Amino acid sequence: MPATRARAPASLVELSPLPQARRLAAQAVVLDGWAVVLDVLEPIVPRAAATVADQLCSRQLTAPAHIL
Repeated sequence: MPATRARAPASLVELSPLPQARRLAAQAVVLDGWAVVLDVLEPIVPRAAATVADQLCSRQLTAPAHIL
């Protein structure tokens, strides 16, 4: 259900002015994670996808061995 609710704000990101687009993207992320907005983030937050990937990879690489 969150994935369905996240698609609405994610689809409005491209049609909205920058401040509103950022809020809509944030709402979609809260509802269903980063995957739903990665395609539309680049124009409103340059290098967002690369930053998210870097953060996720660095957490994974620095996690204690018993968690991996």
